[in-house]
Amino acid sequence: MNVQMRAMGVAMIAALLLAGCRVATPAPSGSDSTTGIRVVDAWARPTAMKSMGGSHSHGGSKSGDKSGDMAMDGPVSAAYMVIENTGGADKLISASADVAGVTEIHETKDMGNGMMGMQPVQGGLDVPANGSVTLKPGGYHIMLMKLKQDLTPGQTIKLTLTFQSGKEIVLDVPVKEPPMQ
Repeated sequence: MNVQMRAMGVAMIAALLLAGCRVATPAPSGSDSTTGIRVVDAWARPTAMKSMGGSHSHGGSKSGDKSGDMAMDGPVSAAYMVIENTGGADKLISASADVAGVTEIHETKDMGNGMMGMQPVQGGLDVPANGSVTLKPGGYHIMLMKLKQDLTPGQTIKLTLTFQSGKEIVLDVPVKEPPMQ
């Protein structure tokens, strides 16, 4: 009987030790920012032709450098979404789309004298820890330039978002008309 009790005691101690050896999971505010990023409410607008001529401001083009201006020639579109983050701070550093020759993270800004213009976000778009960032018309957005085809409502495009943490998210983004304001 003594042997049985001893064996049972050893088994109980082993079970308690194993219970204490669980896999650690990062705390919600931990430094592992790759696990908490998700994208919701993504959509892209139908194709728009560049018809603004000289009134379109594209920051980031240096004097004499026409690369930014050339990227805006021809049909363009934009993608919008909410990026939610339940982990540590991260940064959206690039995007690519199967339908665009050039894809950039942009913001709409007051350029002075009552003029609004778009420009690339320098260094990436911050996604705060335990927060979110909204990409919407008139604000931050993913600019789709040098489109390979017209985008029409009902289509779906592939959009890949790359974050500073190394996380990549591939989205199937529906093309639809902007909501009425």
